Amino acid sequence: MKFLALIPALCLVCFGCSNTSSSNKSSSQEASSDWEITTKVKASILSDSSVSGSARFVSVTTNNGVVTLTGNVPSQADANRIVKITKNVDGVQSVDNQLTVSG
Repeated sequence: MKFLALIPALCLVCFGCSNTSSSNKSSSQEASSDWEITTKVKASILSDSSVSGSARFVSVTTNNGVVTLTGNVPSQADANRIVKITKNVDGVQSVDNQLTVSG
């Protein structure tokens, strides 16, 4: 009889473990997806010939699809172009533009 009382408790423990593991998979997939987005954004910026050479060294980070751009660019045109490029990358949810024009 005591054994039967343990079954629901064991089910709850197993359910808790399975939720944690799927949660870890989800956060791992998000991190992988963020890494892929960052890579695609950087590649897109580097391959665009309309962006000046010094503007190509901006920092790109992604968290849950939100891309943050930081660094110095020589003109507002470069900043605008980089933001536009970033918004066109698959998976980008939004862009946090922290670029500084210093030219």
